[in-house]
Amino acid sequence: MTSRATAGALAILAIFWMVWAFIPATNFSGWDEWLVIDLTSRGVLALPFENRPLSLLCNWPGALLLPGTLRGYWLVHGLYLSLTGIVVMALCTRLAPEEPRLALLAGAVAVSWAPLDPMRLDAVLLANYSGFALMSLLGALLLVESARRGRLWLALMGAGLGVAAIRGLESAGAIVAAAPALLWLTVGVSPSVRRRCALAWLLVTGAALAWAAQPLLPGQPGSYQVSGLGFDPHPLRVAGRILRQLGFQLTPLVAPSPREVLQTPALLATAVFAAVWLLRGRGVPVAREAWPRLLRLAAVGLVAATLGHLVLALSRSSVLPLRMQILSAPGMAVLLAAGALLVARLIAPRREWLLAGLAGTALVAIGAGRTAAMQGQWNTAGFWPAQSGALGQIVRFAPGLRPGSFVILLDEVGAFPASFTFRHALRYLYGDDVAGTVWGAEAFLYPVRFAPEGLVSEPYAMIRRPWGVGSRLHHHDELVIVRLDAARELHLLETWPETLPPLPPGARYDPRARLLPDAAPRMEQRLVAAGGTPGR
Repeated sequence: MTSRATAGALAILAIFWMVWAFIPATNFSGWDEWLVIDLTSRGVLALPFENRPLSLLCNWPGALLLPGTLRGYWLVHGLYLSLTGIVVMALCTRLAPEEPRLALLAGAVAVSWAPLDPMRLDAVLLANYSGFALMSLLGALLLVESARRGRLWLALMGAGLGVAAIRGLESAGAIVAAAPALLWLTVGVSPSVRRRCALAWLLVTGAALAWAAQPLLPGQPGSYQVSGLGFDPHPLRVAGRILRQLGFQLTPLVAPSPREVLQTPALLATAVFAAVWLLRGRGVPVAREAWPRLLRLAAVGLVAATLGHLVLALSRSSVLPLRMQILSAPGMAVLLAAGALLVARLIAPRREWLLAGLAGTALVAIGAGRTAAMQGQWNTAGFWPAQSGALGQIVRFAPGLRPGSFVILLDEVGAFPASFTFRHALRYLYGDDVAGTVWGAEAFLYPVRFAPEGLVSEPYAMIRRPWGVGSRLHHHDELVIVRLDAARELHLLETWPETLPPLPPGARYDPRARLLPDAAPRMEQRLVAAGGTPGR
């Protein structure tokens, strides 16, 4: 790596981490975080109901890195996002070696520009999106390198990363499938080498794409994406959704907020970019004859951003920018960077470095400011305080629960919108022999019903073997019922509540007998031990 490339990579890392340092690990959307935490702590990577056998592969290092905390997820998600900017820089360097400014600018924008996607800041949940986006780009980089060096094994290695990305997040499939097109933009590669590398790539990744598309075939049971999110492949509606998403990414340029760009994270990131641009960008010779290549790369960026939205846009539910600006961010960065250089070159070629630098500074400032503003939304709307507070109160009055205990939460504040959220939180905090549900919440994955003998838990068939769960009858004397009131205080109910079906004659309910208040707390419980007030 040259000194210029090293300086660019360090600058991209600094720009990102100047902002990410202000993002906490506790941004919880409320539904899936505890499922991710529990499953990755056990090394379970598959989400069978989504047809994703490797779905949690990129989240898993977060559980391994710092067990019992959320900081591991925060760190790996940040690494994925920041390294994506470096890979974007490397790809631009190989596709346009005569445009070093483009590489630096695109990499800096790639780590800054996801202006209307607050879900990007949910580290526990979105590490799979950022990880598989990085895999897709890294695979494309290896494919380009294989053609430049005439090493077919590099293409196969990159295709392996593409397969992992597809089987972990099918939304990456469009980007992976289109990667061979980059070979025709790579200078100095013979047609035969291009064809050989592209064929090897498509043969390997095509099988993964066909496997991922299997739920769409007639007679197949489908998946969560098809049945739950609504599969709608109508071309005009898909195009409309994609245009809407592209608009979400571009509209912050029209009316940036001065208040947002003056926040500390934005000022720090902007200062880093401006300093590096002044030091590394001014002395670069202008390749005036190469503006058609810039135009082609702008088109590549637009296509890549569109492909980043394509698979998700097949769903009727993709009407908001949530989770939509990670896969598309690298392409959008190339589009914005190439566009800025084109405009600067056409307006004032002798001052290209200044105009492009001002544009890059504005993009980094707006992107970083938007990130800080979205964190402000999380600070008031995140689910972590309510969920960790309730769970913290449970573990404080019951560090241990007898094997076979089943906790029913009567949730009066909506802290747990789905029963599987609470169930996986309990599994993580207490181990395999404790389960639970939220009465009246969404019963996805773990429906329950009362029978004369007690409560019957019947997990979906598709998750029983992969996740090691099964149907089970919990007698009434194995139940522990707690109520989370409007003040977020948790109460242990000593008598059977009227909210539940009546206690059958002869049945006994004795929650105190299930508690082990003198048990040694599990290491996992330190995650919520500070939350809430003592349980009652």
